[in-house]
Amino acid sequence: MGLHCQGVGSSRCCAWMLYGRLPDCLVGACRHTALSLWKKEGDGMRRRIRLAALLCAVLLLFLHGCVPAAQETQMIPSRLALEISEIESTVRTPELRADGKPYRMLIVAISFDATVSVADCYLRELKQSGWILENPLEDGQAVRYDGLFDGCDLGPYLEVCGGKIYDIAADGQQAVNQAIQEHVDAGEADVILALGTEAAQLGKQCARGRVPLIAFPLADAVGSGIVKGEQYSGIPNVWAHTDPERYQRQLVLYHDLIPFKKLGLIYYDEGLGGRTGYLKAAAQMGIELVERRIDPPPMSDSADSEAALAAYWDSLEAACDNLLEQESIDAFMLTTQIVRPQERAKSFIQRFHDAGVPVFIQTGEPLVEAGGLIMQESLVDEEIGQLAADVTARVLCGEQPGNIMQPYTCTPYIVVNQRAARALNIQLPFELLISCEKIY
Repeated sequence: MGLHCQGVGSSRCCAWMLYGRLPDCLVGACRHTALSLWKKEGDGMRRRIRLAALLCAVLLLFLHGCVPAAQETQMIPSRLALEISEIESTVRTPELRADGKPYRMLIVAISFDATVSVADCYLRELKQSGWILENPLEDGQAVRYDGLFDGCDLGPYLEVCGGKIYDIAADGQQAVNQAIQEHVDAGEADVILALGTEAAQLGKQCARGRVPLIAFPLADAVGSGIVKGEQYSGIPNVWAHTDPERYQRQLVLYHDLIPFKKLGLIYYDEGLGGRTGYLKAAAQMGIELVERRIDPPPMSDSADSEAALAAYWDSLEAACDNLLEQESIDAFMLTTQIVRPQERAKSFIQRFHDAGVPVFIQTGEPLVEAGGLIMQESLVDEEIGQLAADVTARVLCGEQPGNIMQPYTCTPYIVVNQRAARALNIQLPFELLISCEKIY
């Protein structure tokens, strides 16, 4: 059982204070309220919001004059200021295509199970803004990706190609690639929505520069080759969520908790799991990052893949043993999509615990529940879903994805495992515990 913190807003504000980045908390915790006011009111209210935001930012910095001097010089213009310039062109009234028909959305995911939460938040925001009438994921009504939208009245503005989310993990990459390419070649897609890095890579390839692509959530949009830049994609038909300092924030928090010297990391694709971000952050912090590359896991759960999955686990366990016995790492970073299926996460993490090595989690709360020490997540499903829905509306109304700013920093979401900490003889500081959303 996990212990939920009472008052999500206060715990996340504490998390921002833990980082010494107070201006961003104005956007994170208060984002939905600010967006609602911005959309509903006119220029007078917008000027008042600008003034109030500026005064609040100055007051908070004055009251909490605890930002390290080194960080003060690194601060870029407030995320609020960046978002204000964006929101002015974000408000969009749902409309039909020029021919009077609904826009056609093609949805592809690396794994329905892994992305169902952010997909729910995305569809919820589309419903709230009037683009669709029903959300088939609302209140957990649907658990299947195939035929997800069958019998669902989306309304006059949007329809979903194939009435489903194309799932790479369930259907296999080859089958999904063929289905998406057929839709694109037939001119049946007005926009491609890609959930997850591998889904975005596949969607970009199939779009061939002709169909707008909106990609989220992603570990490293630039490192994985989906976009060319952090601020703007550098590719006319592509928009992807980015967070340039995501992995530095994560490593700083983890290193403050445990001053490790050799961090182990296993990967199977250089562009996945934020590897390039960790390399850069580790170099800046003077941490030795010890890597091991293995062959990728099978991309389908079919019976034919059982032998390939067994071989994958053999190589994964061999890499673990090498890091622990030969390299003597004193911490391990478990990145996304490495443990497949996740039911094996507990035994995998226990291998490190038996050696007295803490396991940090890049993303995925179930991995913390399975024994990971801590996860500082910078992708909050609600915020990313709303952001992507806003971008979708702008693209459907004529804006080019490559002209829309990409960076957005979510409110920190921290989860820890107290049982794992005790087993490893680690004392979790009180300041960290009060910043957590959940404690196992």
